[in-house]
Amino acid sequence: MAAQRAITDMRRTVQAYVLRLPISYFDSTKSGILISRIMTDAEGIRNLVGRGLGTAGWWPHHAAIALGVLFYPNWRLT
Repeated sequence: MAAQRAITDMRRTVQAYVLRLPISYFDSTKSGILISRIMTDAEGIRNLVGRGLGTAGWWPHHAAIALGVLFYPNWRLT
């Protein structure tokens, strides 16, 4: 849900920004490129937030395992 909310907020912000652009920008830019850019940037946010929040619960476990692996050969160096 956080990823979907972030995407919705980003799309609203981008659309508000695009609506304030001068007409000359739209004359020089193809509409397909503009729409593609808006949609792909939002999907990139979904991947970042979705995967980042989904794996956030596992990082303490990974850190504990890595610390254990480091302690095993030489606890003084660790």
